[in-house]
Amino acid sequence: MEKNINSQDLNQERFKLKSGDMRPISLDEFEKLVRKDESADGDDIDGDE
Repeated sequence: MEKNINSQDLNQERFKLKSGDMRPISLDEFEKLVRKDESADGDDIDGDE
């Protein structure tokens, strides 16, 4: 019975991305997204409230 999960395995599980969660983008593209978000209605990107 393996109770000791080493922390690296745990981290890999916790931070494993579901496919489609993130893709590499260029810095240009990122800055455009940031500007677009700043000009939005002030909500956080991930805040649905």
